[in-house]
Amino acid sequence: MDNLSHSQINKVLYNFRKVDCQTKTRLVKAYCTSFYGAELWDLSQNNIESICTAWRKGIRRIWQLPNTTHSALIPYLSDTLPLLDMFYLRMLNFVCRCLRSASPLITFLARHGILYGQMDSIIGRNVLLCFSRYDIRRDDIFSLRFQPSDVYSYFHANAESSVLDLLPPLFELLHCRDGSLSLSSEEFCTVDISSMIASICTC
Repeated sequence: MDNLSHSQINKVLYNFRKVDCQTKTRLVKAYCTSFYGAELWDLSQNNIESICTAWRKGIRRIWQLPNTTHSALIPYLSDTLPLLDMFYLRMLNFVCRCLRSASPLITFLARHGILYGQMDSIIGRNVLLCFSRYDIRRDDIFSLRFQPSDVYSYFHANAESSVLDLLPPLFELLHCRDGSLSLSSEEFCTVDISSMIASICTC
């Protein structure tokens, strides 16, 4: 299994240390999130959460945020789904392709893994986890009513309003701290701005 390590992110941040945070984020996404074969990973394994944790820590480092920054903010700072949902998205794309396959053998293997293999099959186990995560039924998968793109809809529909309310002031303060936006008032120094950012990220 590919692993997202701190050294991978450190290398990108060192090589591109002079660029702005948004560019660094795009570069980290380009260089550190290939995750080859993720479609077939067992998403019930503990090391999946280790990869997600490394990703969240990396995004906090890029934006120079406290280690205690709420995880719910990370998808908006990285402009992507939570990493676990990205893994589910890839897995569902693979399952849907198998179920739509013109090959009877591929379709049979996918359906058998989901229907009969279940927890003894990686594909079956992943789909079962999908049921509880997105509150869907088996028939939603077989009938293709639940599409991989619905993962995005689920994420946005379940976004907490309290988190969304924090985003405009947070991004404005981040841009002020990094010099891409000027405050209309000169009452706040860099230390004040950093304190306000920390307050928003950890409140």
